[in-house]
Amino acid sequence: MKKTKTVHAIIDRLHYILLAVFAVASNIVSDKPFFRILIIVTLVYIGGFELYAAIKRKSARSLSESFIDLLDFNEQERLMAFPLPVVLADRKGDIIWYNDPFIKATDGADLSKFDSVFKLSKDIFSKRTVKVSFASKYFTVVTDKCKIRERELAVLYFFDITDYQQLQIKFNQQKPVIAHILVDNYDELFQISKESEKSTAMAVIDNALTEWAQSVGGIIRKTEKDSYLFIFRNEYIKQFTETRFDILDRVRNLQVATSVQPTISIGVGFGGATFAENEEHARIALDMALSRGGDQAAMHSTKGFEFFGGLSKGVEKRTKIKSRVVASELKTLFKKVDTVLIMGHQFADFDCLGAAVGIARTALAAQKKVGIVYDPNSSLANALYERLLNESSDMKQAFVTPEQALIMASPTSVTVVVDTHRASMTAMPKLLEFSERVVVIDHHRKSADFIENAEIFFHEPYASSASEMVAEIMQYMNVNRMPAVEAEALMAGIYLDTKNFMIRTSLHTFEASSYLRKAGANTVNVKKLFQVDMQTYMQKTDMVQNAKVYRKIVAIACWEDKAGSQFRIASAQAADEMLNIEGVQASFTLFPDSTGAVIISGRSFGQVNVQLITEKLGGGGHQTMAGAQIKNSTPKEALDMLKKAIDEYIEESNILGTHS
Repeated sequence: MKKTKTVHAIIDRLHYILLAVFAVASNIVSDKPFFRILIIVTLVYIGGFELYAAIKRKSARSLSESFIDLLDFNEQERLMAFPLPVVLADRKGDIIWYNDPFIKATDGADLSKFDSVFKLSKDIFSKRTVKVSFASKYFTVVTDKCKIRERELAVLYFFDITDYQQLQIKFNQQKPVIAHILVDNYDELFQISKESEKSTAMAVIDNALTEWAQSVGGIIRKTEKDSYLFIFRNEYIKQFTETRFDILDRVRNLQVATSVQPTISIGVGFGGATFAENEEHARIALDMALSRGGDQAAMHSTKGFEFFGGLSKGVEKRTKIKSRVVASELKTLFKKVDTVLIMGHQFADFDCLGAAVGIARTALAAQKKVGIVYDPNSSLANALYERLLNESSDMKQAFVTPEQALIMASPTSVTVVVDTHRASMTAMPKLLEFSERVVVIDHHRKSADFIENAEIFFHEPYASSASEMVAEIMQYMNVNRMPAVEAEALMAGIYLDTKNFMIRTSLHTFEASSYLRKAGANTVNVKKLFQVDMQTYMQKTDMVQNAKVYRKIVAIACWEDKAGSQFRIASAQAADEMLNIEGVQASFTLFPDSTGAVIISGRSFGQVNVQLITEKLGGGGHQTMAGAQIKNSTPKEALDMLKKAIDEYIEESNILGTHS
């Protein structure tokens, strides 16, 4: 204490000496403007320093006085002699006293508030121990609660764990991460190439991946002609996420001796307790990346999934083998059950209802009891629903309410989910909890919250629609006879998702349509299903008229007034209509429904991936058609969120560089 006072006295004397020197100097150089300014600045600095020092001395005195008032002499001595950093604080987080080791630990930080030093919660009484960090140091803080003179206090002991924590960080950084890499379009790249061209092209891809791996000190090995195993340290995860796995762009832009540009998919696994667990995570992540269309990276850990890329259209890699296998598995499964329950997503559309009708017809052909979960009050396909009631006696009997479906569920039933793979999006999520057997048939790009317990998970992101997938299955299950209205239901689903065969069509699409045409589907009748009443047409027109173009390539129409479920039809059709605007590559509509949620519909021709945009808002879909639902939001708030998601997508994809 005496030493501290001596130091303060010396500093005070130095200040007075400096003041005297400057007083003399001012008389000597009073005629020099520069020196006069310098003297004034210096005097201000010295005055300010004196004021700061006085405040600090007052603060320290106040702390000491509080300390003396609260504790007796022996208690003070014990705390002052304690070798570890110690703080005495009240319930508000105000520091009452601290010892010298604590001053050293904080490196002269502002100690007026405990939170400002170690960023702990003011409720320091809630936990016995807590870990904190400050100025590159780490501490375990142990709280000893006490009550002195009716005042609740806490004695906080700081144990320096910096060395241990740094060792832990280093250990985590050096943990191995496993990644599987696949050349998405290997067969398409080389199907008509000469052997020499094939070797040259693969060498270019190999070199790009090797350079990328070596840049982080990793190792990469080719496991098959189109597959690689990549191992690297955990510390580079951050680098890859910050660059959004720019290797995807580098490979896509490689100059290879083929007409097709190469793309890769990456599955990254980490966070597991063993190599085997990380490798399993990597395989699951790669499957997820491929099921979302490829040309992207998926990271999978115990915390879930993260996705990067997925900006290109992807290359279709479908064969009929999978459909044939699924058809065989479904036939076997139907033999084990007596009831087939079918449900799609909330606010069922033509594709959802069409696929459900197709599965129902397949189950009836296998002589099983059928229940199609359907709610006319929240459907966008009531025109088709009414026709089915009038023209198909089997379907009339098959439709059940969600509540009736729960009663029908039993150990001898199976629930088939169509046109969605997310439990939360189904018409009756609770039904899945009561179902011991589940089948999923969907074409939307895979989301992280997919149904995991499915016995059969038939997922084709390259298929035009769920109706197309079901029609393909029906052919392999030899379902060749059905009422024309049922064939038209499946055809309507294909019509809807391909925008009248304009987008997302393939050979499979036309083969499925041919099968349905042979079964009696009339295209004129299908087209009539898409007719709307005058009110819906006017609503669509009003939305289009109020549309604005955002970022040169995106048309957005925002409807402020609350609307019922049927307004979804006008909103979706408005989104389709806006794609006809010159220069527009994607369109979005927003409107608030009766529940207070804002419904977003997104459409594109494929240049812009609307699924990636809506996914940022908690939604999903596929590349050309997607949607989202933002709860507890106003249209303006939702619009701001949508614009932010579009901005992020444009920045990530650099799409304006190709459309400016």
